[in-house]
Amino acid sequence: MRRSLFRPFVAMLVILGFAAIACGGQDEPSGAGGGGQVNNELIPVSLRLDWVAQGYQAPFYAALGLGYYEDEGLQVDVLDGRGTSTTIKVVANGSNTFGFGQLSEMAFAVANQDIPLKAIAGVFQQMPDAIFARSGSGISSPADLVGKEVISSPADSTRNFFPALAAANDFDPDLVEFLNVSSESKTTAFTAGKGDAMLNFASEEFAVEQRGVEAEVMMYGDYGVNVISQGLFTSSQYLEENADVVSGFVRASMKGLDYAKRHPEEAAKWVLEYRPGAESPKQALFELNASLPLLETKNSAAHATGYMAPADWAQSIDLLQRYQDMNDIAPEEIYTNDFVGGK
Repeated sequence: MRRSLFRPFVAMLVILGFAAIACGGQDEPSGAGGGGQVNNELIPVSLRLDWVAQGYQAPFYAALGLGYYEDEGLQVDVLDGRGTSTTIKVVANGSNTFGFGQLSEMAFAVANQDIPLKAIAGVFQQMPDAIFARSGSGISSPADLVGKEVISSPADSTRNFFPALAAANDFDPDLVEFLNVSSESKTTAFTAGKGDAMLNFASEEFAVEQRGVEAEVMMYGDYGVNVISQGLFTSSQYLEENADVVSGFVRASMKGLDYAKRHPEEAAKWVLEYRPGAESPKQALFELNASLPLLETKNSAAHATGYMAPADWAQSIDLLQRYQDMNDIAPEEIYTNDFVGGK
């Protein structure tokens, strides 16, 4: 059951360039924001997202639209992504300045392939991985999946950390029958009536409800398994050479995150202001509201926005080493809290 989610993408990592994501989606600047100035000119930087524009990315679009980046003297281009693995590539090779994506995947690239990246702020620090149990299936806890048919994609994090979930809840993962489908087909298959349960991100609850399917959602984090999820990262070289820019970018981004926590409805509108038609206003707001509870852990809650707790990284590294074959690495090689007001 031990699989590496990240190993396949690394082979030509630093060589692969911006062309890797040139096809499809939005690749034009979403607009300008702020940060430190040189000769009265805004400093141009880019933020490559993990995926196409969605509601949970609202903090960055809000920071853009409300002028938080511009206040820091930065002109920020917010760009669609094609998965964290691609975002890692284009930030590592300098095609983009900053990336937003799965920090566990970034950590694996640093530890196993010496990719020079560093996490600079946590955003969603609880993993969104969840079990969707069909109403009437008799599944009310992870252990109830034994003997059931579960829709899953073998390469997804929900599947890769499933053995950890099984260990934390005292059942044999080999006694679960998996129905393997592609990542993009899981929700379609589940709502079409296949399987007793599904492994997916909790944000898929919107699509499940919209299709009239009743299901209980059980978060991995509520059953003993959590890996720091999504956050901001940049290349180690850029961080060393442009610490002031990094500081301004993080400060503005965290201000956007704080705004989204206080005003989720208004923040969600900024996504569609810059990316009209990306999704419905209702879906954008649902995705943002579903993600906001994942911003903090009990270890990071008392600290500044974006602070990543050492205890959370210690648990994350342990799980990645046990279930993803990640090499030993010192936490300080993976992340820094220097730009979020805490160490």
